[in-house]
Amino acid sequence: MKFEHLYEMTDAMVESGLRGEGWMNLLLLGPIAVAKTSFFPWYAAEKAKRGSEALDKSTLKVGVDCRITSSEASTDTGIPSPNKENRSLDFFVPDDVLGYGSSQKCDFDQNDLNISVYDEFTNTRGNVRTAYQQFFLGRELRGRKAAPNLMIAATGNRPKDLSGSTHLEPALMDRFIKVDMEPDRQAWLTEFAPGNIHPCIIAAVMKRADLFHRIPDEKGKRPCTGRGLHSISRLMESGLSGEVLDTAGYGSIGDAWTELRAYIGYGHAIPLVEEEVIEDPEGAMIPGEVDPSVRLSGEYAIAGNIAGWLGSRKKKGKRVVSREANAIVKYLSRLQPEVAVFALKMAVDANPDVAEVQSFGDFLKKHEALLS
Repeated sequence: MKFEHLYEMTDAMVESGLRGEGWMNLLLLGPIAVAKTSFFPWYAAEKAKRGSEALDKSTLKVGVDCRITSSEASTDTGIPSPNKENRSLDFFVPDDVLGYGSSQKCDFDQNDLNISVYDEFTNTRGNVRTAYQQFFLGRELRGRKAAPNLMIAATGNRPKDLSGSTHLEPALMDRFIKVDMEPDRQAWLTEFAPGNIHPCIIAAVMKRADLFHRIPDEKGKRPCTGRGLHSISRLMESGLSGEVLDTAGYGSIGDAWTELRAYIGYGHAIPLVEEEVIEDPEGAMIPGEVDPSVRLSGEYAIAGNIAGWLGSRKKKGKRVVSREANAIVKYLSRLQPEVAVFALKMAVDANPDVAEVQSFGDFLKKHEALLS
């Protein structure tokens, strides 16, 4: 589910709670690295800007506290506190659990809305789940009520996600509105990757869908996820290369690095950006001219290289001059139409200077059918 769609559903739940109609709890389940936990800070930032009809405010102060749920015992559900006078065992429940805290994350006095997120909840054990079950149903722990502006949410993996989690009991599951989140390659490519992921990696994932999210069956093997691709992208941007980059690559995405590295390394089949594409856009080699078997992969690879070069110039504060931008657009227009359109979009995302030259308008006319 896209964040914007999930926002609509979450916001309906929040507005109902803020109107005093009763709070509903949200549970996001799915494999690792599909942005389950990071959704809530994003929602909080968006909610702060969009405001609340229930509170009649155009902007809000929203706090989020994401906490890892303990597997065996949790201070959240009450710390034993012996009462010597009554000879009884009382329990101290931290204020921030109930939404009455004064921390920077969730300040009851300052915020209009606070969200408490229990991460890795499906890895908890029975005794902890029993305590939380009552909290999620009655919004009460050890006789203390939760704050009236507190939304409760949880995240976790499913047994089929190979993360060591277990099914929640039906009675506990019934306390939530459950949403299953799956890896969304297209959303990642269009909403997150531009500006955050090295263009060569974007091109590879565009061509090879199986490079985006791969969870190995064998224990101990490193998965390949969007999070791992982001990590290796940042290291590539920093200038790592050779054996050091290989070590970091395997550490970031496991065995998938071998395939990604091979894809990026089509050096024999693609032209150099500065020395060939810019100097001779009409005559520079098109991938596949020497080895037709690598044409499609090679075209995606050169698209990534060009976007990478453009992005590097932007980061260094160097403007792409008209001669360079015209040459790049002219060269890209020689690629297969679908690849050419994808490559130009990546180029403009990397550096908007490309869209300011005459050849850009010529390209749009040439590929008008694909762009309409």
